[in-house]
Amino acid sequence: MMLTFTFSHVDVGNSLLVPDQESSISFTTCTTREPEDGPKLMTLTASSMEGKALHGSIDWRKKTIEVNGVLKSLAQVKIKPPWHEAPTVTEWQWSTMRYAINIPRKSESQIAKCGKKSIASFTPVGVAHAKFEFLSEVPDDEVVFLILVLLYRTLKQPLLESSTRSGVVKVGVEAVDVAVAIATGCCIQ
Repeated sequence: MMLTFTFSHVDVGNSLLVPDQESSISFTTCTTREPEDGPKLMTLTASSMEGKALHGSIDWRKKTIEVNGVLKSLAQVKIKPPWHEAPTVTEWQWSTMRYAINIPRKSESQIAKCGKKSIASFTPVGVAHAKFEFLSEVPDDEVVFLILVLLYRTLKQPLLESSTRSGVVKVGVEAVDVAVAIATGCCIQ
């Protein structure tokens, strides 16, 4: 079953991931950063009707990723291509599953594949809010891992650069919400 989530805010690092269809789970992202600087820490939490507690984070300063209490260095999970190959994909591995994620141009979707099978996609902000889709069933730990690594490239960009690159200019209440979240280090809800 395909499961789609829409981000409630333009800033995907501080947003609710709201399911487009009836689902027992929703996610929240919260990213701390300084204005015009890259992220320090991004956390992902899930709330589900079954009471499952799913959690993940990327700490850019410590260069670590954590999924449901298991901590690894980014170097352990991000597989570098051979030096002579142009990086058109990045490979990531959490447990036994290895994912190839395309490096998109501008507003193209990132697609995570396991072998030849498409597993998940992230469509950044364009005309509408960003979307995240699971195209196949994956274990809970892999769901958290995939959301983190698909947001990794977008979030590691400085806030102002990534928002103008997507063609979206933050104005009005949206800009105030983002500014407050940056200043206080809290999430937008």
